[in-house]
Amino acid sequence: MPCRFLKRWVSLSIGKRMRTFSSVILALVRASWITLFLLFIGPGAVQVVSAQEPGECRIDRGDSITLHIEGSAGDRVYVVCVDLTDPHIRLETVLANDTNSVNPSPDQRERLHSMAEREPYSLHHPIVAINADYFGVGHGPEGLTVKNGFRIDGPHSNDYDYNETKRTSLSVSRSNAIELGHKRADEVVNSLIHRTRFFNSAGGGPNLVRDGQVIQNPCEASGENVTLYNCSDRGQTAIGVSQDGQTLIIVVAESKSGQQMGEILQKYGAHMGIKFDGGGSSQLWYRGDYRADGDERSIADAVLVLREEIRRHDASLIYQSEYPILEPGEEADLIFRLRNMGFLTWEPDLPYALMHTGGESFGLATWQSLSPSWPDVLTGRDLSWKLPIIAPQNPGVYQTRWQMAYQSSTGEEPERFGPEIVYVVTVVPEGRPPNLIDAIRQIIDQLKREAQRRIEEFLDELKRRIEELIREEIERRLQLECCQGTLGMTILVSGAAIWGRRKRKS
Repeated sequence: MPCRFLKRWVSLSIGKRMRTFSSVILALVRASWITLFLLFIGPGAVQVVSAQEPGECRIDRGDSITLHIEGSAGDRVYVVCVDLTDPHIRLETVLANDTNSVNPSPDQRERLHSMAEREPYSLHHPIVAINADYFGVGHGPEGLTVKNGFRIDGPHSNDYDYNETKRTSLSVSRSNAIELGHKRADEVVNSLIHRTRFFNSAGGGPNLVRDGQVIQNPCEASGENVTLYNCSDRGQTAIGVSQDGQTLIIVVAESKSGQQMGEILQKYGAHMGIKFDGGGSSQLWYRGDYRADGDERSIADAVLVLREEIRRHDASLIYQSEYPILEPGEEADLIFRLRNMGFLTWEPDLPYALMHTGGESFGLATWQSLSPSWPDVLTGRDLSWKLPIIAPQNPGVYQTRWQMAYQSSTGEEPERFGPEIVYVVTVVPEGRPPNLIDAIRQIIDQLKREAQRRIEEFLDELKRRIEELIREEIERRLQLECCQGTLGMTILVSGAAIWGRRKRKS
């Protein structure tokens, strides 16, 4: 078939079928041999990249987690870099067989891959799993252990050794803020801190990096009841965080000392870093496969890095009352309903609130905390708000804006999420002239309709332009294949024919 006829036939076939965004993408995938090649590789293929410049933990993947590999067999070093600013990323402490005790009877042990691959964790898209705390015969994790806000060690397990203050530990807040180091005695017994700053915590030790500096001979200098044997030249697991708190650095090595682990953490930009259990327990599971397996032993606890399909904090607007038209000094209620679309529960006694983000506050507090009497707002549940306002004395048009927020810690900007709820409040002269009220209402309704129409026009134009670009790209590649030989033509014809048959069947 001559190139010009083939080009015309493919172009017409594509034009008839490009009716939705999904068909646009389908057309591109099936018409391009390059895309077919990428699909053959698959999005889940392990990406291995070489080490980068010191002081940087580079993240090359679109899902915010990248594996770097250094060294040769027997002295391999695996470094996983995680973007903590991604709101889909979540860290969770997992105990063997989900026991709620660090001193279970009988002992509980589980393989690392089992923790990552079984329910409920498999439903939350685990990408990385590493071994965590030290353990021994007759007991599980030895340090601070908190899982999703519930502290498991200490009084809950009749564990009065209180290694949570002797040993350094990893703590991850609800907003992915990382704390590496020793905890104060008053912090480890504070249940509110467990549910905010220490939301998921796992013990370890000793410190390897402090304020960007590697600690020399860390097991000798720690005073943390960690033996020199734990820092010997053998399998090691460590974790660190960058100075800006945005990058988590995980290191699993086949044969390194504690000090060398600190040097690797520092090289990849860690400002703070600690060691987890090592030796035969030192293990790394990455995207469904073991990268380091220690001596294949079962362990007591692990830290999983999950990538949720939804954000940790999100909301959608389900209902909003009409814009009020009031006389000076008249009272009204702004009523709306929000739905929790994130994976974290809005708990009333935690620092969740409706935050004033702009315009008039009408004398209301700009931080409207959830009422302690309200129930927890689980994912998919709704929360109704009623903001009582009093109209200003001066006639005019006033705007007020509000948005859901979470105050991660004192002094930081609140994490705002979900849509801004906007109200336009019109204050008319006293007497409420009926004709004026009707005219204002008609203007509001007309502008709403016009705004919706502009959105539809935008979407139609966006679709048209993308279709045009894709068609041009397909025709360009077709022309290139025709010039280079018949192989490309054969692939394209076959692909287009298959696509056509599938479309007819559907």
